[in-house]
Amino acid sequence: MKYILTNEVRKVKPRKGKQVVLYRIRATRNFTTYSFKRKIRFKDDKRTIVYEIEEKLVKAGDPGGFVQSEKNLSQKGSCWIDDEAYAFGSAVVRDDAYLGGKARIGDNVKLLDNTKVVDNIQLGGNNKLTGRSKAIGEGIYYDNGTYNNVCLGKIEVKAPSEKTNKKSKDPSNSSGKIKIEIQLGGKKIVNDFEF
Repeated sequence: MKYILTNEVRKVKPRKGKQVVLYRIRATRNFTTYSFKRKIRFKDDKRTIVYEIEEKLVKAGDPGGFVQSEKNLSQKGSCWIDDEAYAFGSAVVRDDAYLGGKARIGDNVKLLDNTKVVDNIQLGGNNKLTGRSKAIGEGIYYDNGTYNNVCLGKIEVKAPSEKTNKKSKDPSNSSGKIKIEIQLGGKKIVNDFEF
């Protein structure tokens, strides 16, 4: 066994149906998984948001996220549910997939292969993510799509900090530039935004 269910519970109300009880998971052995983390870097008064795939050692005894039952997370492979993320209903995380941050999956969602779902993504319906698909930022997907090697989600870019614009204390009056980088399999996707 890779993990067990603990006595720490959380009750959630799905968009359809009755309230469900989720159980925090805890690793029972060491294994390596690959998470997808957001980092904010400051350099020369510029802020860059970078999403990187990171190797993460999960150690025996480490807490994970939440599941409704052991059917939601495979005991095989290096798949993992981390942080405050949760899976319920008939949703499945398996192979080398990763669910982290405050992401939520339910209904019949399948995260397979090397998919990574993080931040505040919500997936429901019969969505299936395969290959190296990523879902980051903000987004709610309750449909019946099959996504292979895609990047889903919306990244909300907020005004730069006071450090970037020292003249204004009101963030709504901020101006400047921000760069968002997403690194996927050695490729870098860069977007520059101006305020």
